[in-house]
Formats: sequence, structure tokens, C-alpha cells
Amino acid sequence: MLFPLKKSAEEIIADIKVSRKLRTVDYEGLTTLNISATQELNKLLKEQEKINRIQNKKIAEMAETIELLKRHLARPFTIVKL
Repeated sequence: MLFPLKKSAEEIIADIKVSRKLRTVDYEGLTTLNISATQELNKLLKEQEKINRIQNKKIAEMAETIELLKRHLARPFTIVKL
């Protein structure tokens, strides 16, 4: 479940700057920003994990192809004259 931001990050940062003079902090805004940022990072992490799985599969397939080629090249061969 995504928590929509009531304020933008810029507004929250501006509130913090103003709050420093007043000695208060908008913890609700910071908490909301933190939750949204964490959710976005989690989304990016899941996307990266998916990409990594695909790449690892391709690497394994390439390694298998290389081994097959090595075995093929290791076999003795004869030159046939036509």
C-alpha cells in the first residue's frame, strides 16, 4: 500500500528550515517522506533483482555454450582433401 505524500519533499525541507528557527520539526511529514522513499527503493530493488535473475540466466547459458565449444574444439579432427 503506497502512502501518498501530503507535501512534496521540497515543502518538507522548507518546513524543516523554517522549523529550525521555531525549534519544531514536522515529524508527520518526515515519516510520510521516509515511508514513500522506502517504498520507492523497495520497488527499484525488486526491479534490479529481476534484471539480475535474467542476466544470471544468460550468463549460465553462455557458460554452457562455451563448454560445448571447448569440447567440440578438443576433439581430434582430420583434414579432408577434395
